[in-house]
Amino acid sequence: MAHQLVVQKAAEFTSSSCRTIVLLYSPTNFRKMISTRDQSTCQYCQTKDATTIEHIHPTSKGGLTTPDNCILCCVSCNSLKGNLDIHQFISELKEVKKKEIDKKLSS
Repeated sequence: MAHQLVVQKAAEFTSSSCRTIVLLYSPTNFRKMISTRDQSTCQYCQTKDATTIEHIHPTSKGGLTTPDNCILCCVSCNSLKGNLDIHQFISELKEVKKKEIDKKLSS
């Protein structure tokens, strides 16, 4: 796991022996960095003022808390995604959007 954190630029080795790592971000700084990078916008539905850090590859399935694996999203999308694989979630999201559009058209 330490090697993966270094590869994904969430940690770095502190000695030439490569036996010790240090995380590069505090939880507060990590949240600020992701929010700034994603412009406070849900990366799934584009809603503004998103506040939730979402793991693209869920931690329950081995995903790490790294900049490459985390995005900002809204509470609704985060709840809907749960621990789904990203491909499963995108399919689910498309289905939800389709139902919303069909409902508006039938009104």
